[in-house]
Amino acid sequence: MSLMSLVCDGVGYVVDSGIQWKLFREIQKKTKAIKDMNNLEIDRNQKTASMKLDLVGESDLLSVKIGSYRLVEENGKTMIELANIQTSKEWLNILVAEHFKIPRFEVPAIVRMIL
Repeated sequence: MSLMSLVCDGVGYVVDSGIQWKLFREIQKKTKAIKDMNNLEIDRNQKTASMKLDLVGESDLLSVKIGSYRLVEENGKTMIELANIQTSKEWLNILVAEHFKIPRFEVPAIVRMIL
């Protein structure tokens, strides 16, 4: 393995860790139901993501897969739209499908540069 590939891998790890930390901090501003977020994986080319959430009152981690996402500008704000959301809890998949057709959340402007 070349020195350059080691450096690139290291930079990628730092960037991904920073994204996970920032995303978790933004989520914590919205809800206290999520104690921790692990294994965040974002595919910027396919515009997909997955993560595991440690939820208050749950003994098992919740797996979440986002089938697609897109960033949009709306009234000067950066928003993220999520689609095709699947979790490891079937009842939650039904609830999301019934009540959150296209979940949309405001995100910090820096997210646009990252995603």
